[in-house]
Amino acid sequence: MPTYNWPLHKWIPASGTFRVRPIPSLSVSPYTGASRSASGGMMWVAEQTWPAQTLYEAHEIQAFLDRLEGPVNPVLVPVWNRMGLRALSGSEISNPTTQALAISGEPWSDGMFFDDNFGWADGSWSISVSVAALVNVRSVTLSGFPASTLVLHPGDVLKFGDNTVEVMDHVTSDVNGSALVPILPGLRRGVAAGTAVSYTLQTVLMRVDPSSVAEVRREIVNSVPFSLRFIEAIDLP
Repeated sequence: MPTYNWPLHKWIPASGTFRVRPIPSLSVSPYTGASRSASGGMMWVAEQTWPAQTLYEAHEIQAFLDRLEGPVNPVLVPVWNRMGLRALSGSEISNPTTQALAISGEPWSDGMFFDDNFGWADGSWSISVSVAALVNVRSVTLSGFPASTLVLHPGDVLKFGDNTVEVMDHVTSDVNGSALVPILPGLRRGVAAGTAVSYTLQTVLMRVDPSSVAEVRREIVNSVPFSLRFIEAIDLP
């Protein structure tokens, strides 16, 4: 089946959530028949709302959604609300998508590129996995950070191999620039030592939630605001 890419430079949502949530499961006692809820692990869920679009854009978005065939075809969805690391911005950045796009080679209107003297523009952080990690583990050792520095915050998002993960705690590197990073969800795929780590413009492989309708309601001259719900495609090999 084809995998699609949600356009990164347009169709940016106005609001919503993008977070790791428990996968609900239900167990039933073979003796009493009583049911009990339990966590079946963790998965990414995105619930996003887009503003009204022109009819041209609305038709284009709907055609893109139709190509997904509901939950059939997976799509790489950008983690819109956390496109860069807070440690690199120096603070809680007000528009992480704009800043992350700027460092990826998107110039400002005056032709200049974003640079806040924290390594964004020159890409000075070349992070990699330093110790091979197996599937389902919830921590990974990374290297390439500045030595003895607070480098990651809870909620930061990293991607390496086929894994997109959320950092679970404040992380300070050691004197060698390495750090053990607690993450969720557990690794979907094992990773080898030396695997490069991305910390901007992360995406998650997702599907349209089967319980939702992927529709852009179009009126006479434009669309009305619309919402979409995506769930991580954890079933894919």
